[in-house]
Amino acid sequence: MLRGILSHIIITAYGVKNEQKNDEYTLGLDEAIKCRSLFSRGKYDEFEELFLQLNSDNLTQVIDCISLSFNGSKLMDYFQAGKNKNIANLILGAFYNHQAWRIRTHGYAKDVSDEQAFGFYEFQEKSSERLFAVDELTSSLFIEAQSRLIRYSTGMGRIKDAKLFYRQVMEKAPENLWAHLHYCEVIQPKWGGNLGLISDLMDEIKLKRSIIQYIVELKLLLDSFTLGENYFGGSMEDLKVLSKRRLKEIDKAVSTNPPTSIHRYILYCYLYALADDVGNTRLTIKNSKKMEGYLTLYPYGVIR
Repeated sequence: MLRGILSHIIITAYGVKNEQKNDEYTLGLDEAIKCRSLFSRGKYDEFEELFLQLNSDNLTQVIDCISLSFNGSKLMDYFQAGKNKNIANLILGAFYNHQAWRIRTHGYAKDVSDEQAFGFYEFQEKSSERLFAVDELTSSLFIEAQSRLIRYSTGMGRIKDAKLFYRQVMEKAPENLWAHLHYCEVIQPKWGGNLGLISDLMDEIKLKRSIIQYIVELKLLLDSFTLGENYFGGSMEDLKVLSKRRLKEIDKAVSTNPPTSIHRYILYCYLYALADDVGNTRLTIKNSKKMEGYLTLYPYGVIR
């Protein structure tokens, strides 16, 4: 199982080696590489101009790229010197949220120390303060902030708020992948959700673009294995049978119509991890190659 691997180690899967890349948070995206370069050199006007031209998928990736590539001092320098406070607050909100989870880790609550818990809540509150400061006048940035507030609310145990933020994003941007992924966490039993909510989401995503359908389903299948509960009903053996079938069907669909969104790497990571779980050697190798050495935040988390 590879979900817990750390940065810069070698991923080995049946003889296939992908060395973890130093620029993992750009995922090779030209816009992310350019934005990071401009930001690094303090060319904030040019950075903001390019940033505001990004489509929804690339916007999400660039925010994570910047917030994970620079320290808090550099980000505060941008907050002070940059002109667009919405962009600055959004990036700082993402930064503080990532810091919170770095401190807490993704272990079970019983394994989190008091010191970790205090640090987690402290950074979470800093994150929410910044995200709530993104105003509604810049709709694409506001939607991104609302999406990240789903994640914040879930981590703080405010499940009703998380569901509300999800619905607000769906009203304005029903094709926002990350809102779906954050909501996938909210509706799982570990956060107080249930199989009925999962079934409702599966019905809802049938109307979405294919990459959202595939990633959401693969996440729920993989999480079912991790937590030892079949979210799709039936036994764990039924889950394995379903997973093997859906892997083949999704692989066929993706091979016929390859996704072009930067989120394709999330898809390949989930295909890889699930294929590894059920012992499908062919798809493990195939998707290991497609990952190109990148490990996405879903399903792997912050990796350095």
